[in-house]
Amino acid sequence: SFSGLKTSFLYQVRDLKKESPELSETTINNLCASYQRAVVDYLLFKFKKVLKTVDVEGIAIAGGVSANSLLRSSFEALAKEKELKLMLPSFEFCTDNGAMIAGVANYKIAEGNFDGLDLVPSSRLKI
Repeated sequence: SFSGLKTSFLYQVRDLKKESPELSETTINNLCASYQRAVVDYLLFKFKKVLKTVDVEGIAIAGGVSANSLLRSSFEALAKEKELKLMLPSFEFCTDNGAMIAGVANYKIAEGNFDGLDLVPSSRLKI
């Protein structure tokens, strides 16, 4: 969860706006870069914790976030340091999963394929 990071960011913006209601482009850019760095550092920290407890051969990063250049370069460095295989999609395949889900929904609607409101989701479907 990034709730602590998001809250901290929100408070920082609020405090800056108290000083100056209109934030400069430089301030906005610095805030965004700092937030991005904090998120990537957090993900690296969490993954390094996993490496201490689980035997991992590689890292796979997918979805829209996999297009982030800081995330990519940071995990490339980690993979090289830890001698892990890194799997990153080409930028053309770094799409948001929400867009893919909406695309599938579009086809299902066109086919008249609807589920009822009693549908129960499962993260462990057996195929």
